[in-house]
Amino acid sequence: MARLHERSGGVARVVTDLLSALRDTGRQRITPADVDAVGVPVRLGQLVLGRVAGISPARRPLVWAAAVLAEPVTADEIVEVSGLGRLAGRAALLSALSAAALVETADGRYTFAVPLAGAAVYAVVPGPVRQELHGRAADVLVRRQPVPWTSLARHHRAAGRVRAGCGRWSGPPWRPPAPAGTTRPSNCWNARWPHRRCRRRRGPGWRRSWRAARWSACGPTRPSRS
Repeated sequence: MARLHERSGGVARVVTDLLSALRDTGRQRITPADVDAVGVPVRLGQLVLGRVAGISPARRPLVWAAAVLAEPVTADEIVEVSGLGRLAGRAALLSALSAAALVETADGRYTFAVPLAGAAVYAVVPGPVRQELHGRAADVLVRRQPVPWTSLARHHRAAGRVRAGCGRWSGPPWRPPAPAGTTRPSNCWNARWPHRRCRRRRGPGWRRSWRAARWSACGPTRPSRS
């Protein structure tokens, strides 16, 4: 029931549609995996995609950014991930709120009213655009304190920044931006094993947290250093 509530956002109509879909599976016992497997109810998908379609195409990347982030975020974060720029991004956020595509939470963050609505939008984001959004999401999350390592690893993987073997980053070496108002030595980040050069600049447990994030993206097997 906890997973059902989490995915539906507690909206009665969505809960009803999910229960109907689960009943159609014929399973006697429902697990969280079963709730995830039923996907987005048709009625919810049509509703949210209709709302997004009512937003100007030039402003839709902001809603796409919310789908990629998949969590409540600040206005500055969602605007940065959208890539629209400060002024255009804030105008797009107002449009998304006006169209009820996104909602504002009690603590001033922005997301979808129903988590599954975000999944419906995510599915229609063009692949190359989605990859760019994940890359910008990773650049935003790495500046949070504490860093959400599991989410960061998910975005890196979706952005194509790690190879299948996870032995090294693909493409040019990636260096996260320094926190606002600070500078970072150019030799600080080693794209392959960043903890080697930076562990003294990090607090206790840095290496353990970094490996946990790496494994969350690559699987339980320890990556090869070759």
